[in-house]
Amino acid sequence: MPTSTHDIFTELIVQEVGSQLKTVTCGNTDIAAVIDSVRSESTSDVYLYGHEPIDERYPKYTPDASFARADSQYPSIVIETSYSQQYKDLVKLAAEYICGSDGNIGVVLGLDIEYGVGSKRASISIWRPGFAPYPQNKGVILKTVGVQEADPFRADDGTTVQGRGLSLQLCDFVPRTGFANVPPDTQSMTVIQIT
Repeated sequence: MPTSTHDIFTELIVQEVGSQLKTVTCGNTDIAAVIDSVRSESTSDVYLYGHEPIDERYPKYTPDASFARADSQYPSIVIETSYSQQYKDLVKLAAEYICGSDGNIGVVLGLDIEYGVGSKRASISIWRPGFAPYPQNKGVILKTVGVQEADPFRADDGTTVQGRGLSLQLCDFVPRTGFANVPPDTQSMTVIQIT
């Protein structure tokens, strides 16, 4: 069960991402129109239709937070905050989101914060969809790739640790197909930076 620390920490991240996202237009009305369609979906349920139904029901998850375009079936970014002892569950959950959405969930952001007495350690992990060759060159299979795993940003004593932090690109929020009039280099620019 989430604690107030869990909820407040997650909400602070959501607020910071939302705040930085509002400043991203680069004077480009095409970018502004696309970004305006992105919203925080809070803890809205996510049904994973890429999995086989169980008893005629598709798996359902409720992320701690997410961002999506108004017209999307899936969020583009899912945020999960975990207790340190549940990190292995967070890795599995990232794979469920990515593979269960057929790769439509493009980023799973894992925030691992310790609640134990005497420790204030915290780390960030980021997973994205990737592809691996299917055996005997019969196509490719979707997999989950850890692009940043357990990167600490706070030490046991609560002091800030210089790590990579959180970096998200414009295309993390909106599929590339949503940017018909925006050059590819602009789609790949970093728009969110939290250290």
